[in-house]
Amino acid sequence: MALKINGTSVIDDNKNLVNVVGIYTTVTNNQTTPKTIVNREFVSVTEDNGGSGVTITLPASPVAGNEVAIQVGNFKNTVIARNESNIMGIAQDLTIDRVNITVNLFFTDTTRGWRIV
Repeated sequence: MALKINGTSVIDDNKNLVNVVGIYTTVTNNQTTPKTIVNREFVSVTEDNGGSGVTITLPASPVAGNEVAIQVGNFKNTVIARNESNIMGIAQDLTIDRVNITVNLFFTDTTRGWRIV
């Protein structure tokens, strides 16, 4: 069963995000391999690559106001690679260790880097 808002499907019968407009200019569904995302991209990671996880790399050279979102399915170990920018003020990659979650990241500055919002 699809999910609709005002008569327009936003999640189809196969649980894929569709017809998304607004903040995200690129929507990537069913990502199962490593990927570098771009500003204003929403990526849905739907498989854990046989238990080894999937790495999503943040945009290179972000500027204040850049925003991305990563959604993971019912598994753990999706790595968000920082691509040389801090995440929450720390120079480390972020591992999503919860199932069925979406993480929104907003770039503030070079010191604080990407902030979880």
